[in-house]
Amino acid sequence: MNKFHPRPTKNDTDLALAISDVEAIGWTLIDRQAEGEGLQRFVNLTFRRRESGAPNA
Repeated sequence: MNKFHPRPTKNDTDLALAISDVEAIGWTLIDRQAEGEGLQRFVNLTFRRRESGAPNA
């Protein structure tokens, strides 16, 4: 498991980009949980690999 630490000054733009990058290589976001505040804030992202017969689904 990896924790993603979005930059507080980026209004979660970097978080959206990270999710897009992972989805672009064949994974689908199935859960997101944010914890902490300020510089201690992190987000757990859970992805599932897409079915091979359904690209971009």
